[in-house]
Amino acid sequence: MKRNRFEIIAMAGMIAGAASMVYLLVERLDSFNGHYSILITATISSLVAFYVSFIMRSLSKNPTPLRAFLIGQPRAGKTVYLSVLFDELQRHSSSSIDFQQYGTETVERVNSNLQTLNKGSWVPQTSLNTAFYYRARASVGSGIFRSKYTLEVGDYAGEHIEEFDSSSEMWLHKTDYFKYAIASDSLLFCIDGEDLVEKNIEKIEDSQTMLLAAFQMLLSEKTSHAGKKLNIPICLIVLKSDLFESDEQIDSLLEEYYYRLRELMKSKAQEFKEFYVSSVGKTIDGKPPSKIKPKHVVDPFIWLLKHSRL
Repeated sequence: MKRNRFEIIAMAGMIAGAASMVYLLVERLDSFNGHYSILITATISSLVAFYVSFIMRSLSKNPTPLRAFLIGQPRAGKTVYLSVLFDELQRHSSSSIDFQQYGTETVERVNSNLQTLNKGSWVPQTSLNTAFYYRARASVGSGIFRSKYTLEVGDYAGEHIEEFDSSSEMWLHKTDYFKYAIASDSLLFCIDGEDLVEKNIEKIEDSQTMLLAAFQMLLSEKTSHAGKKLNIPICLIVLKSDLFESDEQIDSLLEEYYYRLRELMKSKAQEFKEFYVSSVGKTIDGKPPSKIKPKHVVDPFIWLLKHSRL
């Protein structure tokens, strides 16, 4: 249940309980006639309502932190995606969802990366021992049911994915990357669309093996027993979707080459959805176009916010 809705229900319950207790107490004392009993009950209930609403308003001023974890192979396009995403989020127009970049570091990094892309160059690959956190403020819903969030997504080098592979030297080093994954409120697994459309079997098999290991490890760490499903939103994102002829082609190739991963996520996640995303649009000789044309980049995060249990 969303925090704001829970608070409203709790407030209504407290007011109703207080009103009942006051009325019964006044009636039991039998010191007033029926009209005065109702008046006293209404007055005290109003004071309780005012006090509780003041507390609830104070709580609602503090947005709920929502941490998303983006995981994928090296050079899958994660940094480009995050840069374009946070630029697009602030321009997203909706009556029920609103975003705003948060923090000087995020604003500067997004603007710098967008400038690089618009010059026809790719954003430098994330170094192995560095991480950057993209942040934004978000509000979802309307009126008294509006929920406020601080959204954070860590950009780690794709090589860190080996921490989930028991055959890797990096397995379970318990770095900040691993801890960030375990503490996240939503998970986004990224597939390199270029490998998929080219049917690069070796890279596809490596990708599926790594993503499976990551999902299984996170499942074991974030659930209490066998058979329990992950109760956080799970996205499977195919990046570079502009390389495909149609969404039907993507779906067909996923079914052929990522069947194990898809079926595991569908069966072990309470909330699961696939997205086909293009961060820059059609490339020119392997480079970004002079004017990038993102497609569906904000869709996964809008879905995550709507399905968050925070």
